[in-house]
Amino acid sequence: MPHDYGFNIRDLRRVIAVAEHRSLRRAALALEVDQGTLTRSIQALEHALRIPLFERMRTGARLTAAGVAFTKIAASVLEGMDEAMLHLRLRHNGVVGRLRLGVQVSFATGVVADLLERYQSVCPDVDFQIIDGTRERLLRDVLASRLDAVIVIAGEGWPGRAIPLGRKECWQLSRGITPSRRGWR
Repeated sequence: MPHDYGFNIRDLRRVIAVAEHRSLRRAALALEVDQGTLTRSIQALEHALRIPLFERMRTGARLTAAGVAFTKIAASVLEGMDEAMLHLRLRHNGVVGRLRLGVQVSFATGVVADLLERYQSVCPDVDFQIIDGTRERLLRDVLASRLDAVIVIAGEGWPGRAIPLGRKECWQLSRGITPSRRGWR
């Protein structure tokens, strides 16, 4: 039977916000919550844990040693929750997976940037990761399956499959290729 720890995911996000902003007031503003509500939430969590997470000062709030350890664990828990929620949303929409795209630094602006922005708007639930780098590194990474695809300047000796991109092809790519049509899972 699971243990009731006396706090929830929202409490973890609040602790991390206070730690990042080093101030209850600034964290409350960032979270769009009343400062009193935030303070009571943090105090209730500290009471449930039986340890102080913050040292309160006139200039703000500083993590205690226990608070540092707790926020590391909380960040890991939240990352896992975010990953689980993303996976559930993608599955619900029929798209499950991640697209890791390498983009040569010289392509980071202009037509390719527009293409990538348009792709993200067409497929908002795809976990879309863009990695920039040199042509050589990106090609090595795609061959080693660390990337799913790359956009690089053409060169000789490429053993993989290449699709030339120009303005017309970029438009077609952004409108016509979605993860479900490409079989990404």
